[in-house]
Amino acid sequence: HLSYVLNEHRKTNFHSYIAALRIRYITTLMNTDREYLKYTTDILAESCGIKHRQHFSKLFYQYNKIRPSDFIEQKKKELNMP
Repeated sequence: HLSYVLNEHRKTNFHSYIAALRIRYITTLMNTDREYLKYTTDILAESCGIKHRQHFSKLFYQYNKIRPSDFIEQKKKELNMP
């Protein structure tokens, strides 16, 4: 039933929907909690339930149009973090 609703009303499949939720979750944490800007890509991937760093980076770029490492660097500059 859930797959049907996602396909019909969100025009996406279950796996894409879950991936988007995971990336949105970790992006929100990175935007609101400075500690997450200190983590490696491996830790960020694990924190949102993605097993492989490469897959995480690909999804992060797909949804945010920026690589995770560039996102972290940009946020650190904005916040004047070392």
